[in-house]
Amino acid sequence: MILGQYSIGDLDDLLKAKSYDIGRLQTLWTQLQGPWLSVDQIAANDWQADWNLFSTKWNNAASTASAIVSDAKATQAPIALMPANDIYLSLLHILKQKDGVISKGDYDDLFQRLSAANLQLSNMGDFSNWNTPQAQNTDADIDIMQLSDHIIGSPSQHANWEEEAKKDLKIAGVIGLGVLIAYGLTVRELNKFGL
Repeated sequence: MILGQYSIGDLDDLLKAKSYDIGRLQTLWTQLQGPWLSVDQIAANDWQADWNLFSTKWNNAASTASAIVSDAKATQAPIALMPANDIYLSLLHILKQKDGVISKGDYDDLFQRLSAANLQLSNMGDFSNWNTPQAQNTDADIDIMQLSDHIIGSPSQHANWEEEAKKDLKIAGVIGLGVLIAYGLTVRELNKFGL
């Protein structure tokens, strides 16, 4: 994120993770389609209709998002600093139509219904080794906070620094006063000689 907005780096990570998950779900559907149709044709056809609608929306938006990420990477600028909030939010909306609610046709709904069908079919589908790619891009907001902590320090360090600064100011004051006195004496002595 950058200034509370999703970045091209966030978009890249989301695309990698969800494209993998959606690909896995497609593979599971391919494994379960025939057996599920033979056991519960109505539920299987309903799932497939929702899947077709979902995957069409996802593929269109993901294609646009991938082009944006590719163009951004070609600039050689840090993609964690490039905003992409609108396209990121549009992908999230495809995955989940309403925040906090699983709606029919959402990714989570499709996953849950296919998982239930898999149980009904005695675990014919292979849900093992589901290794969604983890975020690889940096988060500019976190980087800035860590850098500012490094430069400014943590609140507990401030108490120590404040005490050190007071000591340093006292020392600087004494030295400054000494310099002024020495300067004053030197000027007075030079004046005695007419200089």
